[in-house]
Amino acid sequence: MKFCHSVSGLEEKLGMIFLQMHDNFKPKDFELLGKFIVEFPKGTRLGIELRNTEWFNTKAEADRVCKLYKKHKVTNVHC
Repeated sequence: MKFCHSVSGLEEKLGMIFLQMHDNFKPKDFELLGKFIVEFPKGTRLGIELRNTEWFNTKAEADRVCKLYKKHKVTNVHC
């Protein structure tokens, strides 16, 4: 979170922080994802791209991610 503190001086010029997860970051890491999001500085816009397709293989898994993102106002970056 040191990075967020460092860039906070950009104020209104600061866009969204984009986090691209490695392909080996899988649904087994859901708790880690949730912990990161909860601890991410409030007021800093965050977008996360989950690159491993297992996150979206089932509706249940996709819904779990979307619910977490919606609760914490995280943008789902899907390329």
